[in-house]
Amino acid sequence: MIMNSTLLGHPFMFASVAAAALGGCSAGDNGYQNPNRAAPVATSTSGAMPGTGGAAASVNPAPSGTNTTPPVNTGNPAPTTTSTTSTPVATPAGGQVLTPTATGWVDGGGNTLGIQGPWYSYNDCKDSPADCTTNQTPPEGEFANVGGKMCTKGTTAQVKAETEFSTKWGAGIALDLNNAGGVGAVKMPYNATSKGVLGFSFTLTGTAPGMRVNLPTPATSTASHFVAGVTGSNTVLFSQAMQGSWVTARTALDASQVMSIQFQIPSTMTAPVAFDFCIENLKAITK
Repeated sequence: MIMNSTLLGHPFMFASVAAAALGGCSAGDNGYQNPNRAAPVATSTSGAMPGTGGAAASVNPAPSGTNTTPPVNTGNPAPTTTSTTSTPVATPAGGQVLTPTATGWVDGGGNTLGIQGPWYSYNDCKDSPADCTTNQTPPEGEFANVGGKMCTKGTTAQVKAETEFSTKWGAGIALDLNNAGGVGAVKMPYNATSKGVLGFSFTLTGTAPGMRVNLPTPATSTASHFVAGVTGSNTVLFSQAMQGSWVTARTALDASQVMSIQFQIPSTMTAPVAFDFCIENLKAITK
């Protein structure tokens, strides 16, 4: 069911959609594949991916159009190759802070880089409803910031067999980079290359075991490039992002096609993973 309404003079949508659109895993998935689908919206002629967020508690003035869960580089076993280069890379000095509104919306009018979209939370409960992330707050969908911080907490489910990684992949929060919002909106690829964006920096506080900062594109939606996130200051350059060791045919990240920046806590086979973290001072790094 889709229901339209208006908040603060902006249209928004509550929607319920099939898990196969950007979320959901089919029987044809093999190994440690990310169920983050590159399925186009039925009404789109551009091959765009559906927007994220739009859960029943949505309060953003211009949220994305569908309630799709964007699972990211899923809870695969720890890669045998790390996601960061062994040689430190100097952090470029330029950039712009991407400040969310009180409702968690980053408006394109607040920066000159064309970055716009909602923050949203997501988890694996559509793919593994009987055994999935528990007690995640805020619940799946768009959410407000707390003192300028975007926060989440919960506990991932323990994976009992490697075949379960495709459905029990964990949880996280994310920001779309090119989403106009409003009724019928779709999340589009963001051309960071043309805007001179080299990556992102942010501050991570709290507990975030094994965090992966994913940079999905339509071509790599099931095998997103990522960089490990650590407590404190983080710099995520596109040139450093790598695909996991479980990806058999790795490709270079196409920075002209980045859909979002996603902060994921992957599930493990060792034990359930408790997380309680905040992201603040998110900045797009420029040349």
